[in-house]
Amino acid sequence: MASSMSDHQSRLPRLFAFDLDGLIWDPEMYELWGGGPPFRRQGEVVVDRRGVQVRMLGVSRQALRTLKQDERFEECKVAYVSRCDEPKWARQCMKLFHVDGDGTTMYHTRDIEIISKESKRTMFQRIHRDTGIPYEEMVFYDNQRDNMHAVAPLGVRCVYCPRGLQHSHWEASLSAFASIATDATHAMWEAALNRTVFPVVLIAFDLFLKHVDGDIHAGSTVSNPFMKFARVEFGLTISLLFPQVMMWPNVS
Repeated sequence: MASSMSDHQSRLPRLFAFDLDGLIWDPEMYELWGGGPPFRRQGEVVVDRRGVQVRMLGVSRQALRTLKQDERFEECKVAYVSRCDEPKWARQCMKLFHVDGDGTTMYHTRDIEIISKESKRTMFQRIHRDTGIPYEEMVFYDNQRDNMHAVAPLGVRCVYCPRGLQHSHWEASLSAFASIATDATHAMWEAALNRTVFPVVLIAFDLFLKHVDGDIHAGSTVSNPFMKFARVEFGLTISLLFPQVMMWPNVS
């Protein structure tokens, strides 16, 4: 996982938010009713008092390990946002699931934890208010479409994972976010160039033609028709190449 993520060198989400039941692990907490605590760790699984095994799904373990250990993600925050029926059980499982061989647990990887019956939309509004992180710089993984529909209108990038967090979901989400960030950066620079550099070029070219035409040095009030045509043609060419330039210097 860590090596594959090395391909994503551009901007990363500032917040990675994960559902729990059905996304990080299976079975869901309500499916343990009749059993439940005390839980114990048995290798890579957690076992309840009836012997039912709770397993981490897909690449959830690797993803959380990467977020915790890869220095490129050190500025990123990890949030668990869940509406599961047994919050106390979920926290016990988080403290038992190891994400590496050094004893780092799921519980150690989290910066934010919200396990309640409030809507996912409300959870993200709380996170935004408490952290100041823009919605557009968050990515959210969940296995339920209704949660996607609740959160996406805020501007959060949502990733639907119907069978838990898989490698394809993880990689695609990072690539998509990097692409959005790159497009936004290009748009910003393009807008800046259109507002500053290209109008200056037009003015400079206009002054050059006037100089050649003798308008400046001779003080002539009669412009050479060819020079006037050249100025207009140059302006039209720039407008076609850079249509975002909305206001033009006077080239007549």
